[in-house]
Amino acid sequence: MKLKIRGKVFLSMLLGILFFVVSWISGSWFSLAGGILIILGLALTISYFYSSGIRKLEISLEKVGKTVLNTEKEMKKNMDVEDLSKTFEVLLNQVQDKEKTLSKQESEMETMLQALSEAVVAVDQNLRILVFNKMAETFTGLTSKAITGKPLDEVILVYGGDERIILSNYIHKPEELATIHREKGLQIRSQAGKIYHVSILIAAVSFSASENNGYILTIYDETNQRALEEMKLDFVSMAAHELRTPLTVIRGYAELLNSEIGDKLSPEHQEHLHRLTYNASNLGTLIDNLLNVSRIERGSYKIDPMPLDMVSLARNVVTDMLDQANSKGQKLTFMEPMEKLPPVMADRIRINQVLTNLVTNAITYTPVGESITVSVYRKDSFLEISVKDTGIGIPTEAIPKLFTKFFRVSSVLEQGSKGTGLGLFISKSIIAMHGGEINVESEVGKGSNFHFTIPIATTVATDQAIPYQAMKSGRGITLNPERIAHLYSN
Repeated sequence: MKLKIRGKVFLSMLLGILFFVVSWISGSWFSLAGGILIILGLALTISYFYSSGIRKLEISLEKVGKTVLNTEKEMKKNMDVEDLSKTFEVLLNQVQDKEKTLSKQESEMETMLQALSEAVVAVDQNLRILVFNKMAETFTGLTSKAITGKPLDEVILVYGGDERIILSNYIHKPEELATIHREKGLQIRSQAGKIYHVSILIAAVSFSASENNGYILTIYDETNQRALEEMKLDFVSMAAHELRTPLTVIRGYAELLNSEIGDKLSPEHQEHLHRLTYNASNLGTLIDNLLNVSRIERGSYKIDPMPLDMVSLARNVVTDMLDQANSKGQKLTFMEPMEKLPPVMADRIRINQVLTNLVTNAITYTPVGESITVSVYRKDSFLEISVKDTGIGIPTEAIPKLFTKFFRVSSVLEQGSKGTGLGLFISKSIIAMHGGEINVESEVGKGSNFHFTIPIATTVATDQAIPYQAMKSGRGITLNPERIAHLYSN
C-alpha cells in the first residue's frame, strides 16, 4: 500500500514541478497559483485512474496465479511429469518388442516359404507376381528379383500335353484346370527347356469380405511320381503279356481234354477239369483287366463308336447271364422299354463289357432268392441303362471310392468275392470315353442300383470307314463333320 501512495505523490510532484517551471518562465504568478491548483487536480485524477488500473492488473494477476497453482496441484494430483515419462518409456519398449516379434515372425515365415518342397507363387489382382519362392525359381529357371511385378503368364509356362495352357484363363476356373490335369497332365517348362510334371492348386486371397486382393498358386512337383507310375505301368504290361502266353497253352490243353476225353472221365476228374477251365478263364480276365488299366492310364485305350441298338445288347447280356443267376436261385429279368428307343453311338464290345461286369457283380453280391432287373430308358439326349438288385447293398462311406483302382469294400461284400477291384474302374473309364456318366445309389440291406448313360446317335458317317473318335468331353461324341448324314431324329 505504501508503494501505491508513494507512486501517487511522486507523480503529483513531477507534474507540479513541470507546470511551475512553465509558469515561472512566463512570469505570471497568478497563473502560477492557478496552474498549481490545476496541476494538483489533474495529478490526483491521473493518480486515481492510474492506481485503479494497477489494481485491476493486480487482481488479474492474482487470479492467474491462483489458476496456475490449481492446475499445477491438479497435475500433481493425477500424474506428475516423472510418471508420465516412465509411462511413455514403457509404451516405447512395448512397441519396440512388437516390432522385434513381427520381424522375427516375418523372418521365420520367409525361411519356411523358401524351404517348401512346393512352389508358391502369389499374385495381385492384376495377376502380377508378388511372391516367388525357391522351388518356383527351380521350375522356371528365373530368380525372384528378376520377375517380381511381371505378369504371371510371362513367367510360368504351363502345358497340357502339347497345348500351351494360359493360367490367367483358369484363375477363376480351377476345376477346369484340374480336369486338364486329370486327362492330359500338366507340365511346366523351364527357361532351359526342362520339363516338370506338376499339379496346380489356385486359391483366392481376401483381406475383407468385399475385396479380392489376389491369388496364391501352389505347384506340386509330380515328376518323380509320374516316373514311378510309368515304371509300374511298364511292369504290369510286361507281366500281363508274359502271363498270357502260358495261360493260352493251359486253356488250349484244357479245352482239348474236355473235347477229346471229357465224357470218358470220372465225375471227380470232370470236376477237376471244370475247375481248371474256370480258373484259367478268370486268370485270363485278370490279365485283360491289367492290360486295359495300363492302356487307359497311358491314353492308348481306344474305342470304336458306331450306331448301336442298346435295347438288343442289354437283352442279349441278360440272356447270356441267366444260367449263372439261376444257379444261385436268383431272378434275373430284362424290363422291356415302353417306347421305341433310338440307337446310341457306342463301341459294342466295350459297352457289352461294362454291362456284363455290372450284371456279374449284381449276381455275386445278391443273396439266394433275390432279384436283379436290367432296364433301358431315355433321359434327355442319352439312353440310361440300369442294373438294379435287392442284394446286400454298399456302405455309404465306400461309394466315393467304388470306381477307383483296386478298391474293394471291407465288409461282408468280400465274402466269396475273388475280384480285383479293377472292373468298375475300367467301366467308368469306358463310359467317360463315350461321353457318358456312371453312378450308383445303394443302401445296406436294401440293394444297389448301378446306372450309366450313353449319347443317342443322331448322325453317322455314310461310308464303311469309321472316322469317329470318342472325345472325353463329358457330354456326347464328336464326329467328323465332313462325312455325316442324318440317321435318327426325334
